[in-house]
Amino acid sequence: MHFRHPHLATAFVLMLGSAFDPALADVFSIDLPEVTKGGQEGEINAAVQGGFPVNAERVRHSWEFEYTYGVTSWLSLSPLIDFDKADGDEFRATVAGVESVLFPVEVGKTLTLAWFTELEGALNLDETNSVTFGPIVQFGHDKASLILNPYLEKTFGRNREEGIDFTYQWQAKASMGERLALGIEGYGVVPDIGHSPGIDFQEHRIGPVIYYEQDLASGPDRTFALDAGILFGLTEATANVTGKVNASLAF
Repeated sequence: MHFRHPHLATAFVLMLGSAFDPALADVFSIDLPEVTKGGQEGEINAAVQGGFPVNAERVRHSWEFEYTYGVTSWLSLSPLIDFDKADGDEFRATVAGVESVLFPVEVGKTLTLAWFTELEGALNLDETNSVTFGPIVQFGHDKASLILNPYLEKTFGRNREEGIDFTYQWQAKASMGERLALGIEGYGVVPDIGHSPGIDFQEHRIGPVIYYEQDLASGPDRTFALDAGILFGLTEATANVTGKVNASLAF
């Protein structure tokens, strides 16, 4: 088992560089157990990775463009398209898909549950199709919350892989005032959970994130949100440092 701790200064240099790069590796965002009938949201998620250990995929930049619409009070749909750029490769579209959040329900005063499903289709010969599903669990509310996204992912069609992967996302967040919040996020992938490889072939990353949210004067129920963070790789299959930026406009 090998865990690594890169220098914080290196991470900030990478983050600053990403702000001026024309394309930002995988994107990293947390799914919320929320549906608003008729609500709409446009979202851009971006990431840049630096430092690739021996088992890490060398995808350096990624973008994701997503639009969400609340079809009913219990279902939202989100079409999306992803782009990335690996070392030595051209910037390209990778997959297109649709996400859904189903049946959000509050259990008592501090627990909210929902169901997440995503279907993605390959847009080039190197990619594969996949379906991802699992619960969204939130403890707490606006001032302090813990959100868990424990999912299963299965690939199918061309380039499919054997078995089912376990993927996870989590966020611990606390409000610092009306517009700002601070938090910690973690992301990981355990391939083929029935015959999972050792830790050196699993992806795990964690790091601090800052969140900003502002209601806009241009119309009712219009909210701009931005979060930015630095994630540190913990295994030989994870990039040393990942910078993530997510921006959204709800209306």
